[in-house]
Amino acid sequence: MIREVETGKERELNVALTRIGNATRWRPDGQALLVSGKDEKNRPGVFLVDVGSGSLTPVLMQQPPGNFCAGPEWSADGADIFCQRRESSGDARTYSIVRRHIATGKEAVLFQSTGAPCGGGFLFRSPDGKWLVFRPEDCVSRRLGVVSTQGGELREIKDFPMPLSWTPDSRYVIAQRGKEVSRIPLDGGAPQKWEGSWEGLQWFLRVHPDGKRVVYRMQQPGSEIWAVENLFPKTIAAR
Repeated sequence: MIREVETGKERELNVALTRIGNATRWRPDGQALLVSGKDEKNRPGVFLVDVGSGSLTPVLMQQPPGNFCAGPEWSADGADIFCQRRESSGDARTYSIVRRHIATGKEAVLFQSTGAPCGGGFLFRSPDGKWLVFRPEDCVSRRLGVVSTQGGELREIKDFPMPLSWTPDSRYVIAQRGKEVSRIPLDGGAPQKWEGSWEGLQWFLRVHPDGKRVVYRMQQPGSEIWAVENLFPKTIAAR
């Protein structure tokens, strides 16, 4: 379903998928959606959906079974996608962050490690297109990884196991620790805790372009969407 914010008009897209995952992302030009799911033959993969016609184009199919691309994210120019790939061969498991060019299928590995893969999670690209934040390969360690969209050395953010988003200026990662949400400077400074109650917060949090408000999804009885203002003390928000 596509809803126009200004008019409230809704239009249903009939997409030839039997299942659609949570990682639905608009292409930067607004003309297509990137979705993960299963096609009519029950084959899992990542697909491109034209928002005008609803036509479906496979971008990356899961081959072989068990080796898949999770949490797909667009590059800033819409020419590439990023995804988390978890591959298993016997007892060996490999976790990779991959950049894939849609037109050619050419891939580049931005980050790779071995270990017990973590189940689930998304990639979040910074608004300036230069960085990706993600939860590394295991669910035990309380840390996040930040890597350049061109590849290179991994940066670690300790004690925050759940990435949520970025601030509009790409200077801070928004992350969760228990019932606490903080913005963490990319340059390595001390985390800045956001005030307020975050009980029931689920993954999807987005920061308003003015940097002072957020919208997020909560898991509680009933259905509500909350907008939060005045997150920071005045001395911080004025920067």
